[in-house]
Amino acid sequence: MYKIFFFTKKFIFPLLTGLILLSFITTVASYFYLKSNTAFVKDLIEKEMEERLNYDVEIATVQAQWHFTNPSIVVNGFKVFNKSYEKSVAADRMEFDFSWLSLIKLSPVLDRVQLDRPIMNIVRDSNGIITINGIALPTGGSNVNLANWLLGQDDVLIKDGQISWQDLT
Repeated sequence: MYKIFFFTKKFIFPLLTGLILLSFITTVASYFYLKSNTAFVKDLIEKEMEERLNYDVEIATVQAQWHFTNPSIVVNGFKVFNKSYEKSVAADRMEFDFSWLSLIKLSPVLDRVQLDRPIMNIVRDSNGIITINGIALPTGGSNVNLANWLLGQDDVLIKDGQISWQDLT
């Protein structure tokens, strides 16, 4: 019994304390990095979304916030343009709350995704291809990974949105 207590006291407790402290420091550092480099982060998000969607993406502003325990990114004026460069998919405001699991998995894990006032017209044509405001959803390749990643998040909230569905099959 003494060996277990000694092992816990000397190794497990300091290790857990160190991991918690490291995760806290990493989270705070990432928050301040995002807060001080919003223009760089905005350009990075636009570029990554354009590569994955193969459509032009425009973002008005990006902000970093802190919600009690989780850092978050707020994207204002998000627009995706279709091939004729008409505004196709838009949301006035999108908020992404990051989970603490991001530190463990070393990839972004979102605790909550919130879209404010999106307008989406979803159409499934006779071939089964689904489009949102004229933008076809990905059917293969790395774009499917983006859709699966988004749908795999904990909470996806839509506030004051307008969604219409048209099924042509």
